[in-house]
Amino acid sequence: MRSIHRLETGRVDRTAAGLRALLVVAAAGQVWMAAPGLAHADGHGLTHHAARHMGSLGLALAFAFVLVAWMPRRATAMVPLVGVLGASLLVTSAFDLAGGRTMMIAEVAHLPEIVGSAVVVLFALSARRDARRVLAV
Repeated sequence: MRSIHRLETGRVDRTAAGLRALLVVAAAGQVWMAAPGLAHADGHGLTHHAARHMGSLGLALAFAFVLVAWMPRRATAMVPLVGVLGASLLVTSAFDLAGGRTMMIAEVAHLPEIVGSAVVVLFALSARRDARRVLAV
């Protein structure tokens, strides 16, 4: 089984490079979504204080995505954070959609968090597979 970090030849895997680029795009999406709350406290009906907190969380998540894109070996440490975030967004979005409280188009705004979280988990799983291979040698 091939690692998404490097091929056996030592060359960088194109899949890993694509996933790293996807993480940078997800981070840019996070910053885009966080900026209004940080700069103008435009928080979709939230108080200024709550909007800034949400913006700060989005900015921190963007930083985590960039960190993993830069150093994929850090992915394992990020899994608890992004795993809970991704799973809770999927579950709460499903409840909101089923209850008619939102429309699918509004939930598209969560794609950077969900896609970025999934990519971080992929890198962590690959690192785990690599570690097992090294221990087996």
